[in-house]
Amino acid sequence: MITTKYIIYTFLLLLIISSGKAQESSEALFSNSSHYFGTFSKSKGKQSHRFELTNTTNKPLVIKRVKSTCGCTATEYTRQPIAPGEKGYVKVVFDPAKFSGYFSKKISVYTSASNQAIQLSISGRIRVNSRVSDTFTHHLGDLRVEKKVIEFGDTEKKSEVSKDLKMINIMRDPIKLRIVNYPDWLSSCKITKAELKQGDNSRILVTVTPQDLAQWGSLTGSITMEITRGVKTEQKQVPVQINLIDAFSTLSPEQLKSQPVISCQSDTLLMAHKPGKVISSKLTIINEGNSPLYIRRVQSNSEHVHIKKFDAVIEPSKKGQVNIQYSCGSSITEQPQVYIWSNDKQHYKKEIQLQIENK
Repeated sequence: MITTKYIIYTFLLLLIISSGKAQESSEALFSNSSHYFGTFSKSKGKQSHRFELTNTTNKPLVIKRVKSTCGCTATEYTRQPIAPGEKGYVKVVFDPAKFSGYFSKKISVYTSASNQAIQLSISGRIRVNSRVSDTFTHHLGDLRVEKKVIEFGDTEKKSEVSKDLKMINIMRDPIKLRIVNYPDWLSSCKITKAELKQGDNSRILVTVTPQDLAQWGSLTGSITMEITRGVKTEQKQVPVQINLIDAFSTLSPEQLKSQPVISCQSDTLLMAHKPGKVISSKLTIINEGNSPLYIRRVQSNSEHVHIKKFDAVIEPSKKGQVNIQYSCGSSITEQPQVYIWSNDKQHYKKEIQLQIENK
């Protein structure tokens, strides 16, 4: 005996099968239901794609309406009935103005062939502008920056000089910036624009007044910047570096003729490696010029090298010394260098190679 429950179950099963076939038939209308635009910049403006469809049913097909998600429109599509076997289209236009990075959008197409919508999709990746990939090549948290380090390079000890680091916000969310601290040898450090919307540029502007600094040679440090995007706050370090040298450009012709000349017996200093020991050695410097040689500073690129003492003034035709100590590890892992900064215009950064060898 057929019960009411059985009849209801059979009806629901047939409804599901019928619905599935209708959806299957609807999806078969479009030869391709997705399109990838690739990577493009905002400067290229709106992007469009035309989806082609074929009426595979046995009666005229009508596109009733097209519904799209935020950022794209599909107002252009075949309005008249499409005869069996004939083609129609839906044109989708995407506006990248309010987006960045990867995007994916859905478009629902309602036709007379089914009660269910046909789903189309578009996707791609947006650059804020064509300059981002060429100019802002590095990441600093959620920012893109033009370089990793702010470098002053060789800077004479005279009037102040400034450098900057350009930044851009390519994220959809606004970003707030704040300088937390910076090296004390910088005269100032500021952000030119603290709140950045998507596509906005800013700069870290740093200034040094070399004549006011007691130091010479290479100075390094880091600027700590706070980056806030929504509820996320992080601190990032921006390295900054400068080489402070004599104001050679201010020398008179007479002074240039009587310049000091730094010379060493050798550009290589041999030091024995003894595991766990501190090895001392002396480097001899000769002034072959016609005026006093001022040794401004002696530095090394290794934390295991210590400059204990050096002669700061060496008269013409005289010799001076630099006392160097090297803390040996269990094995030889490096061949350090020593840099002698002086007032010799031609060789103001004299490089000496330490040659560490087992003895």
